[in-house]
Amino acid sequence: MQVYYGSTFASDFNRFGKFYRVIAPANAQYRADPSSLNCIYVKDASGPMVPMTTLVTLKRVYGPEAITRNNLFTSVAIYSTGDAIRAVLLSISTGILGVFGFINLAGIDNNIYVQVGLIMLIGLLAKNAILIVEFTIQRRQADMGLLASALEAAKLRLRPILMTSFAFIVGLVPLMSATGHRLKETTRSVSVRQEAC
Repeated sequence: MQVYYGSTFASDFNRFGKFYRVIAPANAQYRADPSSLNCIYVKDASGPMVPMTTLVTLKRVYGPEAITRNNLFTSVAIYSTGDAIRAVLLSISTGILGVFGFINLAGIDNNIYVQVGLIMLIGLLAKNAILIVEFTIQRRQADMGLLASALEAAKLRLRPILMTSFAFIVGLVPLMSATGHRLKETTRSVSVRQEAC
């Protein structure tokens, strides 16, 4: 089974200054579909040869569509956070556009408070998007369709997202009314006391 279907390492050789690895599987036409198992016979305990399908059952599992290799070995690509954000996270750019749209409607300047809130919002949006994608992948592995998996993941994450978002909004309410007058009054009272001394 290993040699026929999974292939096995047989040998190495050098030719024209290059290193080649010999992998021995069965021809593709003899391992293209599950019915090819009927053509493989093994000896049972009593001696006669029986088809492989009498001994094994097949189960469909999901794997990668393409396997990347480096120096003939299976490899994995490692992406930075920036690459991941550019690839999957459309919600961040939408959220940033929403922030600037609403501060323009409200007549608020792009000040330090807006920028602090923006950084926190980017983190919140990225976390939510990553969790929804993770939940979708789990549903896909449970044999659900793509659209059904995405909808189910969005339903499951809606309440936690809303709770986190409302807590975030309530925490930022004091920043909306901050003007800096208290700091000026405190500085003025300290300077008056120093003059009195």
